[in-house]
Amino acid sequence: MTQQEMTEYIATAVQRQGTQGAIALAPLLSAIVDKIFSDPETGVSPIVVNISEKGTAAGTATTYEITTEQEVINGYIDSVSEEKAKARLFVQDGDVLISFNFLEINGETITGHATASDGIYKLFLSKTAGQSYFLHDEETRGIAAVTEAEIDGYKALFNANYDSTVNRFSVTIGTVSISLSPAQMLLTTEEYNKHCNDGDCTAMWAYSVAEYICCPKWFEGFTAFKLHSAFYKSDKAIFIDLNTDSLNVATLASAFNGCPRLEQITGIMKVTSATPLTDVFKGCETLHSFKISGLSSNIDLSYCKSLTFETIEYLFENSVQPANGTITVTVHADVLNNINNNSTWADVRTLLETKTYINVQGATV
Repeated sequence: MTQQEMTEYIATAVQRQGTQGAIALAPLLSAIVDKIFSDPETGVSPIVVNISEKGTAAGTATTYEITTEQEVINGYIDSVSEEKAKARLFVQDGDVLISFNFLEINGETITGHATASDGIYKLFLSKTAGQSYFLHDEETRGIAAVTEAEIDGYKALFNANYDSTVNRFSVTIGTVSISLSPAQMLLTTEEYNKHCNDGDCTAMWAYSVAEYICCPKWFEGFTAFKLHSAFYKSDKAIFIDLNTDSLNVATLASAFNGCPRLEQITGIMKVTSATPLTDVFKGCETLHSFKISGLSSNIDLSYCKSLTFETIEYLFENSVQPANGTITVTVHADVLNNINNNSTWADVRTLLETKTYINVQGATV
């Protein structure tokens, strides 16, 4: 948009409203335009695009087509790529101009983000015809749409695919496919980047507000990791992915204590007789799947009423007889009933006939 076009817009779209505020604001806007174009070194290169009158609604979000000609969009992208520091992007919606002060530019696309009292806005311009769009999400308390860099980060770290129309990621965790918003996952620039440099991950992700937690890559130089209270009271967590086939663990005491919504832990936790297991799954009322290998000490699973046949079978099959001769596994009454009576759990009963050092008892509470 040229200086003349912006000046005419102020006169026709702002001042003509006739309200006291519009009349007072118009001269100020005109002065800003004059300043922008009178100082090319510190000024900006304004870009305005138009959107369709009607959009496609999905939940609280509405997506609009960009009606500006593709040739013009291509010119905008080229211009902005050459002078990134001076670029400013606007969407014209009737008599309203929406400004995008945060821009991502890579030569082929421009992504703009803006937050207002009535929600969040995202504008995506692409040199590929038909891919440009404008999104308005009226959920004012919602997390702003992620940036292109975060989308790439989630893809690399979580193997997550992003759907911009609903601002959600599709993730496969074990055998389960789920749809999560950015707020439900660990943010790659914040919580995800927590790490340790000595194998001690005590309380590393405690009190996390994410529903899906995917751990970072584990340094291969450490012989074992301390997970004492690692996910303590992450009471919104549903899935925890250890992001490895197997992990040598030095302690699991209270590792998942206070995670009532936790359903699944992906990855094998390899323990020894010296690995503390106190309160490891305390409060995990909905947990159904995990894998512990090398069990050779007592473990309390009394809170976990939904443990699957596969979880119990793996635990027993991969246990090791301790020096003192026995292991006591305390389970919820529902699980004990399955072990003793469920016809589909016959293989577990067969295992217990061979693993005579395992003593299974029901919880007393």
